[in-house]
Amino acid sequence: MLEPEAEDIEIVSVAPEGCTSLGEVQGESVSNIDQADAVEGARNDLRNQTADLGGTHVELQQSTSESRASTGKVTLFGRAYCCPGRKVRC
Repeated sequence: MLEPEAEDIEIVSVAPEGCTSLGEVQGESVSNIDQADAVEGARNDLRNQTADLGGTHVELQQSTSESRASTGKVTLFGRAYCCPGRKVRC
């Protein structure tokens, strides 16, 4: 579930310029519904972890997925960043 403080976290594919790296983050989710639900859960987890570090952006660097019978597991790896000017001081 996406926490309220993570709603404005942007997921990007390239490291944002002029921002401070806050470290590695990992989002993970398992779903009995479908793979898309697992992906959404992992993205939310990634954004929640970035918010916990005080970040504004997360660069998605790698993903893995597993499917077994009726469950899907997705793990996303990224780097959290704080970019000044978005109502925050880095």
